[in-house]
Amino acid sequence: MAIKKIEYANKKVRYEVYARVGGRNSKRIRKRFDKKSDAERYLSQLRLEGEEARSNKIGGGLKETSYQLEAEYWLTHTEAKMSPGYKLRVKGILKRQLKNFGNLILDKLDLSFVSKYQLMLKSTGSSHASINRETEVINAVLNFSVLHRRIPLNPIKGVKKLKAQNEGVSFWDVSEAQSFLTFASRKYPSGSKYRWVYVVYLLALNTGLRAGEIWGLQRQDLVDEGQLLYVRRQYNRITHDYAQTKGKDARHVPVNDELRKEISALLLTHKEVRADAPVFWGRRGRGKNHDTFRKQKFDVDVRAWGGRIIRFHDLRHTAATLMIDANLDLKTVKEICGHKDIATTMNYVHLLGRKVKEAAKSFSITPHSHTQTLKLVKHNKS
Repeated sequence: MAIKKIEYANKKVRYEVYARVGGRNSKRIRKRFDKKSDAERYLSQLRLEGEEARSNKIGGGLKETSYQLEAEYWLTHTEAKMSPGYKLRVKGILKRQLKNFGNLILDKLDLSFVSKYQLMLKSTGSSHASINRETEVINAVLNFSVLHRRIPLNPIKGVKKLKAQNEGVSFWDVSEAQSFLTFASRKYPSGSKYRWVYVVYLLALNTGLRAGEIWGLQRQDLVDEGQLLYVRRQYNRITHDYAQTKGKDARHVPVNDELRKEISALLLTHKEVRADAPVFWGRRGRGKNHDTFRKQKFDVDVRAWGGRIIRFHDLRHTAATLMIDANLDLKTVKEICGHKDIATTMNYVHLLGRKVKEAAKSFSITPHSHTQTLKLVKHNKS
């Protein structure tokens, strides 16, 4: 909406009001006045009518805004409530989406478009979980715009997620875990500069601590003469700060003799003996950067070892399954691993159940043909 001054050849002056009351694609209005005050009065009236129309109609329509505008509006109003990790993920997703279809007008962003976008992501190797997260972000942006009366409806309402892929959980058996620790101990021998790397592996496989909990450990957390670790904080790799574990989630984890010896020897090498000094030093006395550690140490070591490749987080799965395989009761495993629900611990029982089924394929018990006694028969692996 604007007022334009028009001067004629006879030096007569008039004032033209130019406006679109209903938005970018609505009908144009042009009206001229002899007096500027009349033009201003008329323009004010048009603005008032436009505000009243918008108050009675949700938004300005799908044709009048783009995905980028709505995504930026959503992020501006919600990012303060996001966790650091979720915020980082969302910004990465939005960066990719805005590059691909940020300028797309919302009346073109329909179920068909999203289905094609999902197929494109799948063709580039994205997992179903990653594709579903992208779809969730689009839905969140559009639902937020509907909630704030910026658009009348969500054009992809009812979009279907891709079925979750059964990626399973990987873990080492006891011989694999022992073999990897033997390799790591030789690569990082006792007294060497990088012995702490071996201690990290030993700690993960014996306690099932999460990566953030390992990097969050401090000297003061080794309690009861080193027989227990008090797990009460995690190191946040995004904010580079410590997050205290709340209430019942804090727990005590047993430390065996070998692990206690290694941690004690590691602490003796530290120059800083403050109670809150990290067990595993990073830059400027902060926690280690897990992404860097994983890429430069763990992934490299697993490949050099030559055994079955798993993720660092799978060391936690390995610890839980080996505890259960060693006949620790489920409640104890639940407490050590910090599971909120016993059902999570039971998942590892099911994993071991599959292991038992595999063993059943290799061995069977059959009656003796004459004496009717039982005989253990080992099948060939062919």
